[in-house]
Amino acid sequence: MSNASNLINVPYLPVLGPVHPSEINAELLDAIYESSRHDTLLEYDKANRWANHPAERIYNDGITHHERGMTIKAHTVRGDRYYLYGDTPLVTAPGTVITVSKKFKNLSENESCTVVFMDEYTAMNKQSATKNIRFAHELDSEMIEQLSELGDASTKSGFAMLIKNGLAVNREEPTLVYVVDNQVLGAIGPLTVLQDSRGIIRMLPCYFGVHDAARRQGVGADLWQATREWALEHGAQYKLLQAEHDSSAEHFYHAQHLKCLGYVYKKSQ
Repeated sequence: MSNASNLINVPYLPVLGPVHPSEINAELLDAIYESSRHDTLLEYDKANRWANHPAERIYNDGITHHERGMTIKAHTVRGDRYYLYGDTPLVTAPGTVITVSKKFKNLSENESCTVVFMDEYTAMNKQSATKNIRFAHELDSEMIEQLSELGDASTKSGFAMLIKNGLAVNREEPTLVYVVDNQVLGAIGPLTVLQDSRGIIRMLPCYFGVHDAARRQGVGADLWQATREWALEHGAQYKLLQAEHDSSAEHFYHAQHLKCLGYVYKKSQ
């Protein structure tokens, strides 16, 4: 796979998903392939937070090189996936075909699009946090109950799980809560960092929720800024995120001036 990294113009890989653009090299691709063979998680895989084995594995004979492209076939419990990089033949086998592009294109039938973003942390991100931001584990019982209600009302399954499973009050991977006049208006967490394949510290994605009555009032932006400050204090240099195209999350990330790294297209067949 020595020349494979030259074909990947959007940093989205089997098993790992989005990675930093500077991580794309033959060594990383070889490491992903070997971890699949042995059914083990790489130490820099964010899935280490909740799993003991990778949810996706590259087949032993799953890498096919073409004249100007590469196809990688992977297996998941939901079926096979085909990652196409560069100029590749069409895949007609059942499964999900995944392609990447620097530009957005119109979607075809049974196709979805995910946008990959990067939030880079620099001294420019360091601003004084609003006094309304607090850690969840510092809240009193009444506000914890409000936080639970916010999770119950959320349509985002990840954020609801964060609240219901008690992860929000974890001190080691804390959650930030926006409180005004003893009213919980939003939360984001858990906050945690992990080294990438280069040894660079990155912040991992968080679950995020804002009370319906507090939307479009700057609550989300203030919570986001607070996570940037926390990340800087813990040595993180960046965070990678994904959002469904034309979703509220994509619009929010653009508003926070995150860098768009490209588009990932998934088509079921």
